[in-house]
Amino acid sequence: MRQFQIGDFLHFKTVVNTRKLVEGEIIRIVSNKLTKSQAAFLHNLVDDFTSSNQRLGEFLYLFFHQLAIDSGNIVYPLLISSFHQVYVVLGNWNSQQQGKAKITRLNHQLVDQISAHQTKEALKLHNELVEWSLKDLLR
Repeated sequence: MRQFQIGDFLHFKTVVNTRKLVEGEIIRIVSNKLTKSQAAFLHNLVDDFTSSNQRLGEFLYLFFHQLAIDSGNIVYPLLISSFHQVYVVLGNWNSQQQGKAKITRLNHQLVDQISAHQTKEALKLHNELVEWSLKDLLR
């Protein structure tokens, strides 16, 4: 396993802060307009992750890319796409099995909160998910 150094932590923290900012804005926008069919599609993405060997990084990319598309903002899907490799590499460094049940449960909950227009709760939950990812990377 790779040994992480202080500089790695600072880079990870920058990525975490960027995710919170960009994904948080996407959540704010989409929480006012997510349709039932869009929410169902997002739930299906989570279920597909749960029932397959899909890696966490690819799931996170697909999930947030779809949220960006659902936001209706044309810039956010492009921005998420530009971070594809970051999602894949860092997500795949996260524990695959240990956190899968928690990630699945919390992402279903996130979709439910966004669908119910519970923006503050959704942002709080999103921050919890991102912080879990950072802590898992550093353990």
